[in-house]
Amino acid sequence: MRLSEPKTRGHFGKGIDPKDRIRTFESYHELLDEIGSRKIEPAMPKRISALRKMAPELRGLEFLEAQVFDALRRTSDALQKYNQGLDIEPGDSIARANYANLLLRMRRTSEAEREFLRLP
Repeated sequence: MRLSEPKTRGHFGKGIDPKDRIRTFESYHELLDEIGSRKIEPAMPKRISALRKMAPELRGLEFLEAQVFDALRRTSDALQKYNQGLDIEPGDSIARANYANLLLRMRRTSEAEREFLRLP
């Protein structure tokens, strides 16, 4: 996941001191580690939502939520978050492939094929 493009200095935007974001980024990396280790818990969507409120400049949180919802078998929520994320970042190949795989597992093969064909 990435930070938004810099607006003024660094990736933090005007007036944001990186030191003010230390705990936020620790939380972000804890989530990444847990998701990467497949330690998905039902409270994770709330944690991601809280993270979004603490650091709205973080990009890709929709994709994290989609992965969590998919792991929790909340398929419609996962689809919604993939769609939201791809509206914001249509060029994210990994997210698009994950979305296509979810569609494939749902036996929505024609939609999955369209998504796979959109990959670079």
